[in-house]
Amino acid sequence: SSDSICDACIFCADTCGNPHCSSCSQKETRRSYPSDGAKPFPFVCDTSERSFTRCQLRRHCTEDSAWLLCGSTIYDATPFLKVHPGGVQSILRKSGGAADCTEDMAMHSRQANKKMKSKKVGKLVRCEREAVMHAAEDQCVIS
Repeated sequence: SSDSICDACIFCADTCGNPHCSSCSQKETRRSYPSDGAKPFPFVCDTSERSFTRCQLRRHCTEDSAWLLCGSTIYDATPFLKVHPGGVQSILRKSGGAADCTEDMAMHSRQANKKMKSKKVGKLVRCEREAVMHAAEDQCVIS
């Protein structure tokens, strides 16, 4: 079955990218056209800014799409891959949320920071799975 290779998080808007995956196709439809008028994913913050979970961010770690996380802000660094003085790998190894790049950006020039800020994608929000896991950890009592 085409769903057997799906690695999408069931708790958030993350999708596997397989066009034949029925679970992810339903998520895409639900996100675009909620039938009941409710927010498609009620756990995603209501904001005019686009928001992404770590589950979604992790998919952007390739030469085709390299997103960097700086604090809670996500930037698309793909246009800089081929022109970055440190080389493609210097960006790719930290892309997809693998590391917080706030300190890395602090050492860049004002011009480089301005260029990066123009490539803002959105902000990081917590996946419901993270909230569930955190709550479970808080309730764990070993006697």
